[in-house]
Amino acid sequence: MRHSKAAFGAAMLGLGAVTWGSTAKAQQAPQPQTTYYQYQSLQSGPQLAYPELGTEGDYFRKGIPAPSRALELKVGSGYTQGIGMILPGTGIPSIAGPGIGVNADLDYRATAHASIGVGGQYQEFQNGNQNSAARGVAANLGVTYHASPMLRGDPWARLGFGYRMLWSVDPVAGGPTTLIHGFELAKLDLGYDIRLSEGVAIAPMIGADLNLFLWEDANGVNSALSSAQVGMFVFGGLQGRFDAGGSTKSLPVVARR
Repeated sequence: MRHSKAAFGAAMLGLGAVTWGSTAKAQQAPQPQTTYYQYQSLQSGPQLAYPELGTEGDYFRKGIPAPSRALELKVGSGYTQGIGMILPGTGIPSIAGPGIGVNADLDYRATAHASIGVGGQYQEFQNGNQNSAARGVAANLGVTYHASPMLRGDPWARLGFGYRMLWSVDPVAGGPTTLIHGFELAKLDLGYDIRLSEGVAIAPMIGADLNLFLWEDANGVNSALSSAQVGMFVFGGLQGRFDAGGSTKSLPVVARR
């Protein structure tokens, strides 16, 4: 009987040791982490807080709420230069050399991913070989798409269209300051928001637009060019974004199973 009790006790101790070891291993086993793209595809789940998706030191992969239904102001500045034609037989560099552009946009951030609004840019160029100064203005309507709006590092793209004007000031051959103008057929900007807070971000950005110049204005007399001219302006610089009002949206936290 004593031998039976001893054998039973040893068996129970062995079973307990195996069970405890399995539980400890299960507790020590690393839990799988849900990636950003899995979060994006979730249809439902407990929305407790936004997650820190990045590894230690990975600032740009950390989660932060994204604005929506908000008013959005963007301001920036950078280098700009034109290429292509502006008048029959005259290239843009002959009238406007490299320059500095200052831009401002006012958007409505309808969702975390998308905004729509108006934008404009003022440019001061180095003079070309046909004038003493050159300056320009462009205005457009555009739509912006944010690829990762709920992360601190958020790539985005903006596509728009509008109107462009360029002034050739004090031509060296004499004559009045001349305005050349036409349609901005398409404008594409690409940037990467570095989000400092829920409503503030800075972004390095590049952009280019395609223009169709159709008219010139001298001494208040507007006339059509003998042929339409196609030119392009490129841009690279920094932009700040500021959101006000509206609400914010966070990534859901998924309970581990």
